[in-house]
Amino acid sequence: KWYQKNNDTLKLLVTDPCPKNNGIVIEILIMGGEYKGLCLRDYTPDLETKLLYKKLNGHEDASLTSKLQTNKVQNTIKRIFNHLSKNDPELYDKLKDYKEKIVRDLERLEYDKKKVYLLTIKLDGKLPGEVDKYVEGFKKRISRDFYMDSNVKARGVGVCSLCNEEKEVNGLFRELKWYTIHNSSFSMFEDKNEAYKQFPVCDDCAYTLIAGKRVLDDLLTIKLFGMDAWVIPKTSRIEDLDKFNMYDKNSNFNRDLDRADRKST
Repeated sequence: KWYQKNNDTLKLLVTDPCPKNNGIVIEILIMGGEYKGLCLRDYTPDLETKLLYKKLNGHEDASLTSKLQTNKVQNTIKRIFNHLSKNDPELYDKLKDYKEKIVRDLERLEYDKKKVYLLTIKLDGKLPGEVDKYVEGFKKRISRDFYMDSNVKARGVGVCSLCNEEKEVNGLFRELKWYTIHNSSFSMFEDKNEAYKQFPVCDDCAYTLIAGKRVLDDLLTIKLFGMDAWVIPKTSRIEDLDKFNMYDKNSNFNRDLDRADRKST
């Protein structure tokens, strides 16, 4: 729980849309179910969990925030309205008649090719991450990938392999990408829908595993002879992990490794 203590669950699940801080957020302003215009603002890191941006496979976004294709505005609006129709049909019915006007307003804007543009909806003064039902919908969409893949739905009641509690568990949790059920050497079940019996992980523990992977990536990843490597300490006390902030690019440990790496080449 060390990382979750310092970073909320949403921060673990979202994707930073503008790691270079070169983004512009375009807010579609909705007040009382009516479209009131567009508002542009600079992207800042504190907006990360408020925007709930996460790019999924294909042309689907996990929330009402999408990267704007400035030369194909209608495609981006289509994604946002498709998301609305599935997750907030009441608001969709109120806004569908404004769709063409929103497209025209977006097409009138002048865009800087060096900027990343994010399109989102601001509902009665709140961004998606500030509206409870959108946050819950976002989490549900993310957790769907823990058990669904193509025609497989590997979810059922079982004992979680981490917390040992009997509850609904998932069989397709793959934060470490090498796990698969589509190879006979990995999967013991002919029916892939029963994969939740092989490596059962509940939603809560899935978030903990994501946090653990983030600890590895953020604090314990180093360059070793030109390759990424994890330094995984053996510690019995969670608070000891605070000491491992030393594994950054300025640490003596990493500078020594860099020198060894240069000598090897």
